[in-house]
This record gives sequence, C-alpha cells and structure tokens, in this order.
Amino acid sequence: MGLKALEKNKLATSKVSHIKKNDWVLILSGKDKGKKSRVIEVDHSTGKARVEGICLVTHHLKPNPTRGVKGGVLEREAFIPVSKLKAIKST
Repeated sequence: MGLKALEKNKLATSKVSHIKKNDWVLILSGKDKGKKSRVIEVDHSTGKARVEGICLVTHHLKPNPTRGVKGGVLEREAFIPVSKLKAIKST
C-alpha cells in the first residue's frame, strides 16, 4: 500500500466532531429532545458524546471489598451520537 492510500485510510477512520468537552448542547432527537445540557466527555473515534443528565441508563455494580466498592444500582449517562446534538455555546 502506498503512502497516499494509508493517509486516505487514516482520514476515513477518524471522525470530525463539532462538539467538544464542556460545550453546551441542545438534544435534537430521542426521549430527551429539546433539553439543554453540558458535554462531559467526547469519544472522537466513535463519534459519540456523554452529556450531563441525558440518556441515563441503569448500571448494576457488584460489591468489591478489596477495592472498597459498595454494590448497588447506579444511574449514569450513556454515550449518544454527536449527530443528535447541536452546539449552543462553546467554552
């Protein structure tokens, strides 16, 4: 494979995102449509973001006494595609 083909392949796998950490966004679709919130984390390789208080999922956590972790049921944010977000205010 030539150098040009490698560069072209590399560009095809990276996703360009208009959303960055700590940006304020508007949710465009889904059960949280119309809500405004802050971006916690962005995964550029998958093109998804984690938004504060949006797309909450239930996570069951096993207790681990060696680490001092109590077990229980937690609610935390799941990743959502950046195509479902609209940047309102950048920081």
